[in-house]
Amino acid sequence: SLSREELALLPAAAISSLSPRRSMSGHVGLGYAPGFDPLLIVSQIVAMQSLMYLDLGLWMLVLNGLSGSPVAAIGLEHFFSHRSIRLSSTGGWISIVAFFLNSLAGGCFLCVVVERAKKCLDFTATTHLIHLCCTVLYDGFPGSWEWWVVNCVSVVVMALLGEFLCMRREMQASCRDVASRSTPPHSGEHPASLRLGPTHVPTAAGHSAV
Repeated sequence: SLSREELALLPAAAISSLSPRRSMSGHVGLGYAPGFDPLLIVSQIVAMQSLMYLDLGLWMLVLNGLSGSPVAAIGLEHFFSHRSIRLSSTGGWISIVAFFLNSLAGGCFLCVVVERAKKCLDFTATTHLIHLCCTVLYDGFPGSWEWWVVNCVSVVVMALLGEFLCMRREMQASCRDVASRSTPPHSGEHPASLRLGPTHVPTAAGHSAV
């Protein structure tokens, strides 16, 4: 540990680099730029990935039930196999519609989990990149053009909807903040200047005038 005399000799920039920085989320980190919190980012990625797969499974169940297809036949191949997305079968169309509806739900998840419009595209790309890795591990590299079209459209829809919802939420918060600052005091409250007592001004005769 450095003594006070040694710290006094250090440049101000070096001292500031030794101090922990506080991120926007309130967590303290060492050496990270303001607003950068690795633990928060990882937790958001895990939350987004979990919500996306849960929602996709829900749409698979609903659409298969509505179409009369056996719900028990739904397996991992419907999530991670590029062969399940094709235009030549009813099951393929169900998967296409499920992925599209999942992208709409993903935009809503971005508004709740990420809450920042400028980060929506990054989290959308990360979510689909992780899905691509899972697909490669499960069934090899996707060679179906239908799979690529569906996922590219999903990226665009999810990112645009998430940015729109987050921007609207940020604008509403800004409007509420401006309105709260410009709101006049209540009728029962008076400014400090009005609560002051009478001012006594001394006169030349030695008496005070109100």
